[in-house]
Amino acid sequence: LTLQDLTFPTSYYNGVSWVSGAISFPAQGTVSNWSFNRAALTLVNDHEYELTAAATDNSGNTNFDSVAFVYDVQPATSAITAPAPPYMKAFNSLAGQVSDNLLGSYTNSSGISTAAVTIAIKEIGYNWWNGTNFTVANNPVYFSVTNTTTTNPNSWTYSIPGALQSALVTGNQYRFISRATDNSGNAEYP
Repeated sequence: LTLQDLTFPTSYYNGVSWVSGAISFPAQGTVSNWSFNRAALTLVNDHEYELTAAATDNSGNTNFDSVAFVYDVQPATSAITAPAPPYMKAFNSLAGQVSDNLLGSYTNSSGISTAAVTIAIKEIGYNWWNGTNFTVANNPVYFSVTNTTTTNPNSWTYSIPGALQSALVTGNQYRFISRATDNSGNAEYP
């Protein structure tokens, strides 16, 4: 096996640590069912890596197969941009933005899909909206927003269903949260 950090092209893993210069290390297991697992192997967020496996038969014929991947453990971030707090007269939709590279500091972020954002709504002093009412859900129940592109950052919207509009009580307070998940599966809290 050969594992190269493509972000720093002279950096290779030797089976124990990262070193300068191309080097290979043996796989673990059997020829027909090999693997590699080392607790000491550390990858760096936002780095791109290439893993190459080489197999040589008894006649000396060698075949290679490679896979490139990005190590991404940084969650995407989302924000609600409308309606503007603290008061509103109508509540027809929520809107916001999502990014997997909020400050532009990452080169290899995994990005976001059109299903990257969900929202939850809580009536303060009661429970979370469950699609029918605020009386049952003690934990957030998330609903998918409309997000039609995968640009980074991008905007999303959520049309408030009639049942939710009818359940809102004048004078009560509500908390809206958005939650983003990037293409690597890193979920934003909450």
